[in-house]
Amino acid sequence: MATNLDTSWQDLAADNLSGAGEIYLRAVQTLHTHFASLAEGPEALRDWPHWLRGLLQAQSMMAPLYNLCNRLALVLESGEHAQPRSEILKILDEELAHTLSRESLMAQHASQAISSWRRVMTHSYSSAVAAALQHAQATNAALEVFVSEARPMNEGRRMAERLAQAGIMVHFFVDDARGRFIAAVDGVLLGADRISENVFVNKIGTA
Repeated sequence: MATNLDTSWQDLAADNLSGAGEIYLRAVQTLHTHFASLAEGPEALRDWPHWLRGLLQAQSMMAPLYNLCNRLALVLESGEHAQPRSEILKILDEELAHTLSRESLMAQHASQAISSWRRVMTHSYSSAVAAALQHAQATNAALEVFVSEARPMNEGRRMAERLAQAGIMVHFFVDDARGRFIAAVDGVLLGADRISENVFVNKIGTA
């Protein structure tokens, strides 16, 4: 079973296209599936440090994963729970529910913030931004989104495809053309891969 989990973490480490929210959700789902397959008792759980360490090594820059792993580790190493596996599954169930509800709430709040915008520019791919734009379209059928390609991985293409499939008017263009279109939009909406005291950063050049 550990081999399957190691493979899952390798796949997660190689994922350069998914947004941070999607990666986090995948990690929680993978952990849930893994712990649900185990028997209760210390013998089945003895390799837990390896499992959590593998996740953190796969995505070493994601603070929410450190918080999650720390929470799980406290349960597993404390010895305070008669059935630690069941407690872990309870935590992961709660986290799955909260993760989905948080994205829905973010989409609602963001769509309200841009409710007066008819033309929006975004860059790369963010599941949170995509959800917000799809939510905004429900009350703004004339919404148009300008998406730059985000080379070298072209994550912007995925964003453009998702929005187009949702029925949103999309303008997809090369990165160098952003200066041409910026004057035509009402605002720019980006995801946040890093949050510091002074800036939010999505991709290089977006601080």
